[in-house]
Amino acid sequence: MLLRTHVQLENIPVPRLSRQSVDLLTSSQLENHVVKALRMRCRWGSLSPSVARRLKVMCSPFSRIVSLQFLPERENRWLLSLALVHFTTSERKFALQCWDLEASQPVCIATKTLLRFGSLVVNTNGASTAVLAVQSPLYSAVFYAPSARTYLLPFSIEIFTIDFDSTDPASAFLPVASFPGKVHGLHKLSGTTLLTRDDHGRLCLWDIGSPENQVELRSPEIQVSFRIPIFCMLCIHFLWYYIPD
Repeated sequence: MLLRTHVQLENIPVPRLSRQSVDLLTSSQLENHVVKALRMRCRWGSLSPSVARRLKVMCSPFSRIVSLQFLPERENRWLLSLALVHFTTSERKFALQCWDLEASQPVCIATKTLLRFGSLVVNTNGASTAVLAVQSPLYSAVFYAPSARTYLLPFSIEIFTIDFDSTDPASAFLPVASFPGKVHGLHKLSGTTLLTRDDHGRLCLWDIGSPENQVELRSPEIQVSFRIPIFCMLCIHFLWYYIPD
């Protein structure tokens, strides 16, 4: 089989194969996957690859791009961008945008402003209603000038979906769930399962359908205890004390 011998056994990635079973593909589909995989390998392995298509995404002016990623299992049509648009000593403002790359020029179909953004993770399951999870403060930070101290209040976790057919980008990010969660970072979102880490390094699994229940992941600890009788310890101390130099 060409796909197995010339592509998979050579550790060549197969674009858009996703979770499809190779055994269920037709001969024409297998041929197309082989051609695309070998073509992509030649293109990316070349010292001077030729540009097949170039798109320019116009984010907010005077902003700095923080993250760019495609929504998985959607034919690389939707691009998610996160940009830092405003920065001061007491406030950070981010712009979260989703772009449609199918048009000749990328079109922003969803946009949302995030204040004091914490972290973001995209759902690896493209069929899930929940598209992404955002960690943001439940309240804004409070800055007291006399003591020069900033007090950060607990973080919250928000789950969003995207209305790809909306005519108003400002309302296309639709909230699916929102719950308070004191976490240090979001690691992965797969389906309805969210993996987070707190400020002590502990990993927890959340079900976004019932966030009141969390499962903490722990590594099994091997405890080896050496118990030495008191009599043996006294003998060792006696020998060490009376052994001449």
